[in-house]
Amino acid sequence: MLNTAKGDRSIRKYADDSGISPAHISRLLRKVTKVSPEPDTIRKLAEAGYNNVTYEDFMIAAGYIDAVPSNSRDNIPSIPAEDIETGY
Repeated sequence: MLNTAKGDRSIRKYADDSGISPAHISRLLRKVTKVSPEPDTIRKLAEAGYNNVTYEDFMIAAGYIDAVPSNSRDNIPSIPAEDIETGY
């Protein structure tokens, strides 16, 4: 998935675009690191990503969230914004 998000750019260009070091991206691509990247790192990689790879896609791949089958998303009830407590 990371390679798809990198697209046809060099690792260095993707690193420049995302603000993540080329060495870290290289380690992730080679699966050298045993720890998933932090959500903030994932966000940066997704924001700079190509080929419609989303933050959610990365978060699922990293194991932070479970995949929800697309056909079951239609059955998730929506909550009106005014009913959500923000804690502020």
